[in-house]
Amino acid sequence: MAHVALEYDHKADIIKFPIEYQEDVVNIESEHRKTKKASAMECLYNDEEIIAVRNVFKKYLDEAKTFAQERAARRNLTMYICAIEIGLRGGDFCSLKWGDIYNPDWTFNQSAEFIPQKTSKCGKKVNLIWGTNFEVAMSEWLNWKNTYIKQQKLDDYIFTAQKPHKDKTTGEKRIYVDPKAWYKIVEDARKKAGIKHKIGTHGLRKTMVHQYIMLSDDKSLAMENMSDYLGHSDIRTTRRYSCVQREDIRKVKQRMVCLTEGLYDKIEKGHK
Repeated sequence: MAHVALEYDHKADIIKFPIEYQEDVVNIESEHRKTKKASAMECLYNDEEIIAVRNVFKKYLDEAKTFAQERAARRNLTMYICAIEIGLRGGDFCSLKWGDIYNPDWTFNQSAEFIPQKTSKCGKKVNLIWGTNFEVAMSEWLNWKNTYIKQQKLDDYIFTAQKPHKDKTTGEKRIYVDPKAWYKIVEDARKKAGIKHKIGTHGLRKTMVHQYIMLSDDKSLAMENMSDYLGHSDIRTTRRYSCVQREDIRKVKQRMVCLTEGLYDKIEKGHK
């Protein structure tokens, strides 16, 4: 797209969005409650699953026909990559500002600290740690917004919504992506990628933990590192949270004696 636009232009394009670009959050709260009761969010377990979901987001970008669709698709692809890299909770991630990760000279702040919403009352900070994927994706998104939206400021939100939404706690209008909308976007992409288990936005955080542990040479040390990083008081909590325990149990069960091999073929023949 060659033309420049302000943040809230193209309202007609927004109304005509296909479902994959929409941010309609009606009934998401009740849907989210049902999801939490039904099953815990899992992670993306391997490179194939991670890339499959990424390719869905990339497909939306490739097929974008309007500026508004391109903006939403670029933002969603950037959010997906960076959410897995940085591992923040959905609400914290959606409300990030450029100043949370960049220095005043627009170099990445490698010693960045952040106060999560969960610990905002006590002011407890966490270190923000990311890798190359995060920096590449974020730099591309910054350059694109500077070129086609407006020159970004450190106090601007990184991931802005198509239209403001009301904060349910304060009642104030927010211009960053609603976490409930981001949840719906991730789940839609997950389904289109053929991933059967639910991940939601919290599953992206779990994916970061799972990847870190599984790619580490010393998995016990990696588990301890993640336990400290997540603020868990018991490493067993981290093991469950990382989905490593679930994956280990699932793999062992697949190796258990097969009680059904050839069984139902014989039963069917017995009735003939």
